Amino acid sequence: MPNRRPIWLLTALPGLFGMLPVDAHALDCFADGRVSVTGGEPTLERHVCDVVGAALPVLAACNLPLSKPLTIDVVDDLPGGCVGMYHCGEDRIEILTPEDTAAVRNADTPFRDLDDAAFHDSVIVHELAHALHDQVPCPLDSCIISAEYVAYAMQIRSLTPDAIVAFEARGAVAGPVSREDLTLMMLFMAPHRFSATAWAHFSQRPDGCGYIGQIMSGAILLDSERP
Repeated sequence: MPNRRPIWLLTALPGLFGMLPVDAHALDCFADGRVSVTGGEPTLERHVCDVVGAALPVLAACNLPLSKPLTIDVVDDLPGGCVGMYHCGEDRIEILTPEDTAAVRNADTPFRDLDDAAFHDSVIVHELAHALHDQVPCPLDSCIISAEYVAYAMQIRSLTPDAIVAFEARGAVAGPVSREDLTLMMLFMAPHRFSATAWAHFSQRPDGCGYIGQIMSGAILLDSERP
């Protein structure tokens, strides 16, 4: 999920930031330093890099390119029962460890047939999609419906075919879905219903990735001024 908390500004003497220590434990996923992972055990950091490395070409092919460097922090706690969080405007993702994700994940969702490892990998893709969507200017106070639509669609699209079938069966969205079905109330009151509805809408498009491209270009905005 995205985090739109205010970013506190620091007033400092010139050169202060140059004196701050660099995190010596950050792992660069790629030689060009586009994505770095920090805070986890070396094996976990490498695995996160592997998930990101596999996901980025697939996301780019669906009109979600990586346009600037990104940091992924592995943490042991997040507020509100979240398992992942993208910090809007900061190019930074926080994700729980697989163990902490397993401990707090909701068992009664369309994702419940996924084992803990596969679910954790899908959370990485979800937050990565948030980061890639964040480059789109929002003309409103919030574009959270568009952001979550993109993130859930890409998260579910990253699953194996069998896992997608299981998700669709658990989500049980029947009939055609229109963009008007993707509401702010559903997102906040029944987020897992929103995830299933978002996926049904995406998969029903003649060209789902083309639809994502229209969202990324600003031609389609799923949010409105209305609550």
